[in-house]
Amino acid sequence: MLFPGPIIRSAVLFAVFVCLSLTGILILPDASASVTKSVYEQYLLAYDNEKFQQALNLINSCLAKNPEDCDYLVARARVYTELKMHRNAIIDCTKAIKKNPRFIPAYRARAYCFLIERDYAKGIADLEKCIGAGAGAGLELDNVFPLKDYVNLSKAYAIVRNSKKARQNAVYASYCQTLTEALDLREASQLKAALNRVESVIKKAPAFLISYPIRGVLRLNLQNNKGAVSDFSTYLKHYPDETPLLYLRADAYRELEDYPAAIIDLSHIIKLKARVAALRFTANTGRFREHFKYSDVLPVNLADIYFLRASCYLGARDLKHAEADFNQVIKLDPKEWEAFYQRGKIRMKQNQAQMAVADFNRVLALRPKFHEALLERARAYEKLGQKDKAEADLSAIVGKNPDDPGALTLRAHFFERNGNLDKALLDYSKVIALAPKDDDGYRYRAEIYMKKKDYKKAIADLNKALQLGSEDRAAIEKVLQRAKRLLK
Repeated sequence: MLFPGPIIRSAVLFAVFVCLSLTGILILPDASASVTKSVYEQYLLAYDNEKFQQALNLINSCLAKNPEDCDYLVARARVYTELKMHRNAIIDCTKAIKKNPRFIPAYRARAYCFLIERDYAKGIADLEKCIGAGAGAGLELDNVFPLKDYVNLSKAYAIVRNSKKARQNAVYASYCQTLTEALDLREASQLKAALNRVESVIKKAPAFLISYPIRGVLRLNLQNNKGAVSDFSTYLKHYPDETPLLYLRADAYRELEDYPAAIIDLSHIIKLKARVAALRFTANTGRFREHFKYSDVLPVNLADIYFLRASCYLGARDLKHAEADFNQVIKLDPKEWEAFYQRGKIRMKQNQAQMAVADFNRVLALRPKFHEALLERARAYEKLGQKDKAEADLSAIVGKNPDDPGALTLRAHFFERNGNLDKALLDYSKVIALAPKDDDGYRYRAEIYMKKKDYKKAIADLNKALQLGSEDRAAIEKVLQRAKRLLK
């Protein structure tokens, strides 16, 4: 076959970030109804297993419910292509392009059909749309790695005897090949080598825009956030509405603690109402870049964008707008327990303890083992004067973590604040038993002994804390001198 095909489905586009096993972004098919989503997933399975007639029946079911969905139209076009029904495929792609003139998968799928039909002029025109007329950037960033597009263009131009364009696109294809080789260097120890290959392309062709997002992601993972921002900005100057790069640049800004800049990018994404997904992307919260590993697709929807912006507002100490964004998260995803948790903490700072309790209750209903919510609820109960409930929450934490000195210390502090010195003394003694080489337990217990006027025991604990090398030596010695004077 002259032109390689069929065109890969949208779920595996944006291969630049997939191959890196780092952060990647793509636009997901619209599958808002769970039934439709299930049918679409069945279609993907049938397509992958080359059961094309079954795939056609399934995608027709999706289109019956969403007849103007661009993803579904192109999905059917791909099946038509496999069934050699190229004119039908062209009709579906054209419908998708009329609906969304920036929808690259439709141009690519239609170009393939035009080329098979030997309508080279139209095929070339569609491929030029995909690659941004040789600039190395298309109308959508899901076409960030168009190696086959350049190869096909080079061959098509050769057939129509345009040797100059054929050579030019062959050169672009060679650049993509170099980038492919860089992407094969997946291990952390190979990132600098990958960066060198990408930079060799940038040196040869600084206007070849594909290289910059790739280098930006590499720089992110080499902790060069400023460099990453610069690379993403280079691409965004030409294509300012590319939500994947806006998302990545916002995250880089967040790492740099440039919260206003991150908020601007995230606000732009929200304005565009874009649906994005992160590939090979995991983290503590499912949103940030603290812990990467090679994994399955993790969706990032509009609720996640609001969450990230709310976190940036918190970083900028703008509680009002942070709360508003967490409200949006909860509205979009009522099961997003983290949003309730963060909103509850904001409400505590706003002296709205009763409302905070309600938020923490929601968190614990969704995540019963999330001990931080128990702790925050205990603080809210204490602020409301409901000390029995506060003690119950703290005791629940201790009960689930009986060998954790930190849990016992938190409950001991509560007892101490509320004048229950005997219970505080008991907990601090347990802390010392669990961590006999930690000076904190001795310092805290000494404070209780001082309040109980048992200066001899206080002196013994203070000396032990000094012996263990406490960082608060000056403060301890001051209390120690006072205890000795009172003992006399």
